[in-house]
Amino acid sequence: MEISTNELKEFIDRKKGYILIDVRNNHELNYGMIPSAVHLCLQDFEGAFDLDDNDFFDRYRFRKPSKSKLIIVYCRTGSRSGVAEEYLKNKGYNVRNYRGSVKKWSLIDENVKMYG
Repeated sequence: MEISTNELKEFIDRKKGYILIDVRNNHELNYGMIPSAVHLCLQDFEGAFDLDDNDFFDRYRFRKPSKSKLIIVYCRTGSRSGVAEEYLKNKGYNVRNYRGSVKKWSLIDENVKMYG
């Protein structure tokens, strides 16, 4: 299921009820991240969500989301976040894809730049 830019902005403004995960590669973070986002590269997903809570935190520096917590994923244009959404959905997580990703967010936030 997708989430719009306006819906994401509402979640960010409320500051609760979700976790926003940027699934881009490390070097892409130089172009900025959407406010409140944490980073977990898509290529790490498979092993990451099999870790116990403590190991997950030690490795990624944020708490492993519970399956009931809303997870919102994004990337540069929405493709990789679609893969992440499918992966998490198959693991039983409550997840939505922000398909607008950096491409759309960069239109409303000067701290996030579109690239590529």
